[in-house]
Amino acid sequence: SLTKTSNNIEMDKNKITELSKRKTTSQYSNNFKKIKNDIEPIFMETVPIVLTTKTIIL
Repeated sequence: SLTKTSNNIEMDKNKITELSKRKTTSQYSNNFKKIKNDIEPIFMETVPIVLTTKTIIL
């Protein structure tokens, strides 16, 4: 009976780990999307400026 209990605990631990991984993954991807959305407009504004500056310098 003790082995059964310890097996159940082990399974629970695995479940919890799996769930917590999933949660952080989705959190990470949400954060990434947010960051991407924040950065992209800046990037889109900056890159043409950098490109034209390079052309002028060249």
